[in-house]
Amino acid sequence: MKTFGIILKWSTKITSLVILALVFFIIGAHVVEATAANFSNLPETLTNAEIIASICLGALIIGTLIGLKWELIGGILTILGYIGFMLGEGGFVGGMVFVVFLLVGISNVIIYWLNKKNK
Repeated sequence: MKTFGIILKWSTKITSLVILALVFFIIGAHVVEATAANFSNLPETLTNAEIIASICLGALIIGTLIGLKWELIGGILTILGYIGFMLGEGGFVGGMVFVVFLLVGISNVIIYWLNKKNK
């Protein structure tokens, strides 16, 4: 079981870094696009659904970052962020990025459990 824990830990950390790099690239591209766009076409306020989605995305990103150091806290925060998306969307959020975030969150909780069990 020790080998499985090590493999799961490092594959989760690598997956976390890759998914965070992808998300930061996408966010950066949107920032560049927004600065190049005509600001008169942008909405003045966000809808409630967009605010909830932004908070949940923040929870996913922060949870994944925290999970690199503290698996349990990061895993729970990531899972809660995904649940928030599910509640906001009214069902399962099936985009690849969101599913990978969920798998990383679940893996972090499993890693914590395996580490606690081995001590």
